[in-house]
Amino acid sequence: MPGPWVGHTSRPPVWGGLCWLLLRQGRFDECEHLAAETADGIEPRLSRATAGEIAVWGELLQRVAAAAVRNNNPDVAREARRMAGTAATAVGVEHTDRSVHWGSFGPVTAHLKTLEDFAVVGDHRGLLWGVEHTPKPITGPPPSPNTQNRHRLDIALAQAHVGEYGEAMTEMRTVLQAAPEWVRHQSLARDVVRLILKKHKRTLTTDMRELADHLGVTG
Repeated sequence: MPGPWVGHTSRPPVWGGLCWLLLRQGRFDECEHLAAETADGIEPRLSRATAGEIAVWGELLQRVAAAAVRNNNPDVAREARRMAGTAATAVGVEHTDRSVHWGSFGPVTAHLKTLEDFAVVGDHRGLLWGVEHTPKPITGPPPSPNTQNRHRLDIALAQAHVGEYGEAMTEMRTVLQAAPEWVRHQSLARDVVRLILKKHKRTLTTDMRELADHLGVTG
């Protein structure tokens, strides 16, 4: 049966945004089911579909995977990531068109979101291994700033957990410079800083203090 978005291609799809809100609220079952049903209903014929149509489909699959991995459904998450990878390959480069879908979608975004799953389940060394073995960047437009900055926070948290505090601070400084207001509202950023403060309670650098002050984190 067609998903709820079918027949409404003339206006921006709201379902991806609704899935994002459900994800943020921890309503993982609802997010997964809505994203999966809608993706199934609009699944494009890759040989004929436009890049925008494929990107919408791929973005919904990303929501399926994000909800499933947080809801302890790893098999569903892996399959959704695999299908999103197929969509990303078909798109070819990062596709950004807010009249069609949220954010950007393409090979780089799909790869970074796969690495994000390691962070969600707490596999910090797995994440760092994945970062180290990431293929060379694909030419073309970059992912959205939010995707890039979230990825940097994932890396910083993993580095802090394995004791690479200097490297974690490097990532945090990069995010702070790129998106000072955005990072202020990220609980993940505060988690990183708390780990750093715990280790360096008596040897805090000026950068560490300034970062902690910016995020409202106390020792």
